[in-house]
Amino acid sequence: MQKSLIGLDRISEVQVSPDGKWAAYKVATPDKAANRTASNIWMVSTSGGQPQQLTRSGRDSQPRWSPDSKRIAFISSRDGTPQVYLISLEGGEASKLTGISTGADNVQWSPDGKTLAFTSEVYPDCRDDACNAQRDAERGKSKVKARIYEHLLYRHWNTWSEGKRSHLFLVAAEGGTPRDLTPGADYDVPPVQRGGVEDIAFSAESKELCFVAVTDKMEASSTNGDLFVVPVAGGSEPKRITSNPAFDGGPIYSPEGRAIAYRAQMRAGYESDGWRIMLYDRASGHRTNLTENFDRSPEGLAWSPDSKTIYFHALDRTQAPIYSMAAAAGSEPKVLVKDGYNGELSMSADGRTLIFSRSSLTMPAEVFAANADGSGVRQITRHNQSKLAGIELNPAESFWFAGAEGTQVHGLLLRPPHFDASKKYPLLVLVHGGPQSAWNDSWFYRWNAQMFAAPGYVVVMINPRGSTGYGQKFTDEINADWGGKVFVDLMKGVDYAITKYPLSTAAAWPRRAAPTAAS
Repeated sequence: MQKSLIGLDRISEVQVSPDGKWAAYKVATPDKAANRTASNIWMVSTSGGQPQQLTRSGRDSQPRWSPDSKRIAFISSRDGTPQVYLISLEGGEASKLTGISTGADNVQWSPDGKTLAFTSEVYPDCRDDACNAQRDAERGKSKVKARIYEHLLYRHWNTWSEGKRSHLFLVAAEGGTPRDLTPGADYDVPPVQRGGVEDIAFSAESKELCFVAVTDKMEASSTNGDLFVVPVAGGSEPKRITSNPAFDGGPIYSPEGRAIAYRAQMRAGYESDGWRIMLYDRASGHRTNLTENFDRSPEGLAWSPDSKTIYFHALDRTQAPIYSMAAAAGSEPKVLVKDGYNGELSMSADGRTLIFSRSSLTMPAEVFAANADGSGVRQITRHNQSKLAGIELNPAESFWFAGAEGTQVHGLLLRPPHFDASKKYPLLVLVHGGPQSAWNDSWFYRWNAQMFAAPGYVVVMINPRGSTGYGQKFTDEINADWGGKVFVDLMKGVDYAITKYPLSTAAAWPRRAAPTAAS
């Protein structure tokens, strides 16, 4: 199973073409011998058929369609430093669009197809690329490798801060010198701790960009983030348009240009607060909370072409349905696609096709399509079907039990391959980290449940207090109570599983949890 897991194609960054005919996506396959993951850009017809591999460098990611659906922009480090490349669907090799010394990331097309935005980590006091290149060269030549920091954040995960900031740049689609839209800014676009490509968006008329940044003085401990807008023409400072003390992110302009939809949390200092869909009126500056009464956290916002509907997905128990809702106060989300753990949602510009990824505990992520009303759900890629042929992957069974204080708590039970009901098996209990996260019916590479079951374990995964997807109150109930109700939930869940499923024994791992999947 381990060898099979390493060799699987990892599909992500799914994007539908504006004309709705194609889906582009990244396929990453680990290369154990080279100790790296090779990633390339592929595409497939939304009506099905054989996928086509567009790039072969093994260092390509972030496919983004041009508005006319004829070209794809992407990021590639094939020449060492990551840059923006363009490839035409008419054939031929990809061409390099940028050559900035500090590299490129987070690429986005303008709706008129004339410009692309991207980010690059630069020295805030440098005003041109020559300055950045010289500073990097001096750092590389210096024999002093010690680092001196006078403020936080000096390291994020496994990356040291080098005194740079991620700035927002523009470059013409036909080439030229990139232009910094946030010169001198002592903040990152997008935020280094919580941001991504979804935190940068062009306005419908291609004259403005909205981005997310953290400008709090104590950035390292802040969970705040605000939306800013800046004219594409430059010449003025970015304007802050949100003042919420918690995080605002994921802006997306309505196609008719009147509003910006975005996600927001409301409680400062709390990363696990529920997300709401907010609507910002560009003319009045008024902000409307569209999902105050929706007790799930929306992700992956997408507009309908007529600007009347917002689509999104949200974790609900162990699934992630796709929803739609009217872009107006008082509207209620309705489920369009009920089944599956769905993500990476995008809507074609003609309003007819939804493209998304889907996975389960028995299927790594693949690309799916559906009609705009949620009908006609179909799988359009099967990259891992042959690789998993002959490997027995059992689906998980859901169960509910009375946890601490009698509250209903959910769990999943996974049987090992070649399960024999006449035998007893050692029980392995997986305890998720976060702690505000969840075990879902989805494929996970870092803590893959099938890997734990493969040696012959019955695997139990319980979502105790603190877990997401069961309402915000349930998530909050682990706060200041890590060894309380959550522990009772876990122990009662184990007892219930052993009683309900007389097919396991705790003899091998008596009430002992596997290492937590800490975030």
